[in-house]
Amino acid sequence: MSARKLATAAVWLAVFSGLVFLPGALNRWVFPKEVVLLAACVIASRLLPTGRLPRWLVIAIGVGAALLLATALQSDAPLMQVLGRWPRYEGVITLVVYVAALWMGARLLGPGADAPRREQLRAAVAAASIVLGAVSVMEAAGLAPIPTTSSRPGALLGNATDQGILAVMFFAVLVVPLVRTWVSAPALANVKSPKGGRSPDRHAAPEVRWLPLIGAVAALVTLVISASRGALLGLGVVVIGLVALEWLRRRTLRASGLVVVPMPRRTLALTAASAVLVLAVIVAAFPLLALRTVGLTPLSASTINDRVLMYDAAVRLVGQSPVWGAGPSGFVDAVAPLLSRNWYATVGADTVLTSPHNWLLQALSAGGAGLGILAIGIAVAGLVIGIRRWQGALAAPATQGRADLLEGAGIAMLGYGVALLTHFTTPGTTMFAAVLLGSILSVPARTVASTVMRELASWARTVAIAVVFVIIAAYAWSEVALQQGVSAAAAGNVEAADAAFQSSLAVRPWDADTASIAAQSLAQAADAQVPGAAALAVSYALRALDATPSSVPAAKALAVGQQYSGELAGAELTLNNLRQLVPFDAGVAQRLGGVLLLRGNVEGAERELILATELDPINPAPWVTLEFLYQQTGDAAAAVEARAMADRLTAM
Repeated sequence: MSARKLATAAVWLAVFSGLVFLPGALNRWVFPKEVVLLAACVIASRLLPTGRLPRWLVIAIGVGAALLLATALQSDAPLMQVLGRWPRYEGVITLVVYVAALWMGARLLGPGADAPRREQLRAAVAAASIVLGAVSVMEAAGLAPIPTTSSRPGALLGNATDQGILAVMFFAVLVVPLVRTWVSAPALANVKSPKGGRSPDRHAAPEVRWLPLIGAVAALVTLVISASRGALLGLGVVVIGLVALEWLRRRTLRASGLVVVPMPRRTLALTAASAVLVLAVIVAAFPLLALRTVGLTPLSASTINDRVLMYDAAVRLVGQSPVWGAGPSGFVDAVAPLLSRNWYATVGADTVLTSPHNWLLQALSAGGAGLGILAIGIAVAGLVIGIRRWQGALAAPATQGRADLLEGAGIAMLGYGVALLTHFTTPGTTMFAAVLLGSILSVPARTVASTVMRELASWARTVAIAVVFVIIAAYAWSEVALQQGVSAAAAGNVEAADAAFQSSLAVRPWDADTASIAAQSLAQAADAQVPGAAALAVSYALRALDATPSSVPAAKALAVGQQYSGELAGAELTLNNLRQLVPFDAGVAQRLGGVLLLRGNVEGAERELILATELDPINPAPWVTLEFLYQQTGDAAAAVEARAMADRLTAM
């Protein structure tokens, strides 16, 4: 296969990697996307580079990695935090893929990339946008091409905000060639030289570019269906950035000696009216975005409050350890004791918070002040360098195609960065953003003579990428076994569940979260009185806690297993420790009350159960247990009152 065809394959794989998922896996959205991106990197490694990452960025990445390693080693779960935690594994596993995407963007789409390769990027983005839009429309129409229980399923991303963010980046890349065709081209055809002459083709009609147009419309449709306010904010920044760069572009061209005649006002008005009409039609067809934007849906109102609670807990976490933070992937365990009573009352104890939903707070919590400063520095440097590179590419006609690529990639990164002020990083969006950033920041590749040692080093790099590809492919496949284990446990088939969990752990024995998921699934089976589930829940929970001692979900599973295994003293100790760790968790108080009652501590049981009713006032379960307690103590009136309260809450 020719080098051009290989490059085309790499570009298309890189773009479509964000849309890949694995049916039948517990986590369908992370490892499969990374596998496809790494396949593109393997191909890119065998091609001649069109650019490379600048030295300052390589140093910054090295410093960031050192900071993350240092903070991870300060934690009580160093191995898991170095490798990464479920579901995104943003330690070594996923961060290596992000860096690979950055490297590939520089290598494939650097300053030396020719026009056909840039066109292939836009074609791939347009095609991916159309596919994403088609699945989004199917979901909006009530179809379920990808089975899910989520009210906002997120199409091929698994999360509605990810879906909207990727659509915004697709739109940004595609809108620049459209602007060049429909706005800039007629104006430049109407160019006057300083002597007053005019271009003879000033009345030439613009060439219709249907694929970018359809892809851009599909991106807008996807954004509206996602109903993501963060993505909508990102789109607003993309539009502002586009207008600003187009204004700056005209000034730059005038400074080069050309006089650009402004577009006729009628054309500008028609363009603006058409854009407004298209958006109005889309919003009318899919009104959820408009309702969510103004907070008129119950979910939208609650998510605003949830964000405030998240940010409050994250700020307090950073305040407790401003130098080290919680380490990479350490947020999930470190934030649990800091979640407020309001969080548990409105969100519930079953929601595990894995990220602060803000890229700056995410950096501060993962690596402390050092990583936060480094992240801000890279963002500012990327913005300044990107604008300078774009202006430099505008200076010569031969590089204006490169300027258009930089413009689209630049405003895409702006939209991505703004959207991440309310969301978290995921492979579905971050890999594509990294490819674009690598292209923006890339510098010309070095031209050095090929030697045997250089060729060996090149093949060693390719083999290393291929090895990572194989490892993550195995991780992806192990998620299928993990899902089989969860399903078997839910069906009460403990033996099949154990076999499936062991199969998944055989691939990644270091993964405490796989053991924790197994423990939680078997704890639910134990709660349903499935024979044999309790002992296995204890075994898997202890394995998980050995690697992640502060894991609340694993400790809860351990307590359930101990309770149904007859280890009541151990269950009481586990639950007392949890009560100190998460004092506002009603489920912990309720289970502790039940265990104390079984151990004959009626006074302590009543105290914990009443606390559970106060922490979760709409849950009838604590009242049912209180009824039993009062029956045992002979307090008939209190038992009747507890039963009445339980019935009232059940009927709500």
